[in-house]
Amino acid sequence: MLKLVYTPSDSALATRLESELKGAGYSFTDGATVLIPILSPAALNDQAVNDAIVAALDGGQYITPVIAAPIQIPRLIDHLSLADFTEGKNDFATLKANIDATLSPEARLPMRVLTPSRQKMNRSAGIIVAVIALGMFLVGLYAVGVLGIQMPQEEYNAVDTEAAMTRDPILIPILGTYSRFFPRSTDEATVFPSTLERIPTVYRPLIARTVTALALPSPTPLPPTETPEPGETQDAQPAITARPTTGGAGMLCDSWGAPVSLLEGQTGPPGGERGGGGCLNTLMCALVVRGKVRFDA
Repeated sequence: MLKLVYTPSDSALATRLESELKGAGYSFTDGATVLIPILSPAALNDQAVNDAIVAALDGGQYITPVIAAPIQIPRLIDHLSLADFTEGKNDFATLKANIDATLSPEARLPMRVLTPSRQKMNRSAGIIVAVIALGMFLVGLYAVGVLGIQMPQEEYNAVDTEAAMTRDPILIPILGTYSRFFPRSTDEATVFPSTLERIPTVYRPLIARTVTALALPSPTPLPPTETPEPGETQDAQPAITARPTTGGAGMLCDSWGAPVSLLEGQTGPPGGERGGGGCLNTLMCALVVRGKVRFDA
């Protein structure tokens, strides 16, 4: 279970420790669980001792060092408990306690240490990953720039349409319910914050952004209408434009000056009633299709 590693100059101490450990019931084998390096100035300069310590660290083996002479403890094992046998000291009790702790069923796994060999492995793995990432990047550039591969726009549009169809039945009734409280004049806008406080908290951001969008002086951008093919008949529909109302809000109106409701896709008299004004949330855009209005992301 134990293995001693030492230099010839420390052989006397090694022989004594081996005898005392065998007398305490421990055995020594080459494939040991616990490595006991005897450290001295000569051992720190011995390649065989250093290689044995590094191999034990890389292999997850327990190490219980013994100090034979005053030295600077190597950084790789300075976290381990040491048994001091310098200047005639006999710290056999500490050595035995350290060995028993490592052989106990409750013993923790040895701490993983970044040894030179492990550092070399990490660098090699990093280089391999970097080469793979660079290769994938170059392949992507070639696919987009030379082969002309593009994202599946139709699939993206289908997902957006499905999201809009799921969202609209939820948002449009909410806007329809609270649109009668939207301010239509400067005086109403002044007291609107107190009105907003009476609206359920979950709807306040939606209503606040909708009212803010209505108050913006810039016209609402609309997509161009389709041009009919020669010989194709098309239902007469009023052109949709944007003009400011008396309250300063940008409202969608048809060519006859009647405001278009974004809630129901209907037209009404200029100015309309409180429930007929246009409602446009800053997170939506109004898509006018053949005289009707639908919300799309």
